[in-house]
Amino acid sequence: MKKAIYILVFVLLVGSCMATAQQYQGSPQDGKALNVPPPPPKSKPDMQYGNTARAAIIAERLTEAAQGNAAVHINEDCIITVEVYLKQDASPYDIAGTMANLTYMLADMYSLTDRADCDIALKVYDTSKNLIIDAKLNVARNAFEYFKAG
Repeated sequence: MKKAIYILVFVLLVGSCMATAQQYQGSPQDGKALNVPPPPPKSKPDMQYGNTARAAIIAERLTEAAQGNAAVHINEDCIITVEVYLKQDASPYDIAGTMANLTYMLADMYSLTDRADCDIALKVYDTSKNLIIDAKLNVARNAFEYFKAG
């Protein structure tokens, strides 16, 4: 009897997953078709973005997500150093919150890796390559040791 219940649950789960997958492939919903982009090609580490394959892939994707506004480089050592090179002028005070959130996101991502205990240093440079934000997140305390803008 238990086996029959497990099989029934399995069949229901597979059926529900298939229905969900069909919705994401563009099946009409309320008269509208979903437009899900195809996946990008598999990443090949471009080492200009980082010193390890993982760092290079993450930084390259972040650079692409910046849509021409910034280039990102990540260096994985005892401290994970994130360098953001702005391609358009911006006030460090205007982007401080975004850069803090970027640092928190990276801390979460790295918490799933062998670098979970590494602090994160953030360096943001303006278009003239002047340092405009310098920060360090203490991962163990989950707080910035310092965050300097200007």
